[in-house]
Amino acid sequence: EHLGLDKWIRFSPGQVGSEKFRLSEYIQLFLQSLGELVPIYSIMDGRKLVPYQCVLRREDWRRVRQRFVECFLLQKTAYRRANGGSTAPSLHEDVDPRFITERERPPAELLRTRRGGTSGVRVVVRRTFVEVESEESDDDVMPSERQSQRPKTTTILPVEISVA
Repeated sequence: EHLGLDKWIRFSPGQVGSEKFRLSEYIQLFLQSLGELVPIYSIMDGRKLVPYQCVLRREDWRRVRQRFVECFLLQKTAYRRANGGSTAPSLHEDVDPRFITERERPPAELLRTRRGGTSGVRVVVRRTFVEVESEESDDDVMPSERQSQRPKTTTILPVEISVA
């Protein structure tokens, strides 16, 4: 309560009009609940990030970081109490971006360009299979990488406390 938070509300993608979880939407809503209006992005350099990553401007992060970390640690405690167990979601900062590859994108999205129209991709339907012909080479598609171990739920966001 000393942080101005008196209850924990479970996040649902429907709260922001989505069907699936996206970290960018969750962080945006979390910061709004703290009274911080910070733009959070799910796209970096024109490429869509995987759903569990998001970006924001470094100066915005420096401004909200300490309060965010304090409140996020409290949120983790509330999550563990509500769900039982000893683990809760964690966040890591300054990690390499991972982008959604062409293979991971839904077929309908493959046919749209970034401007929202249809691209120059020609769709050929043969029997019951759909083949997508593209002028792009397979070199542009990043292979999907998985870590060998799932990271522990310890938070790597230490709160900097200055002692006067």
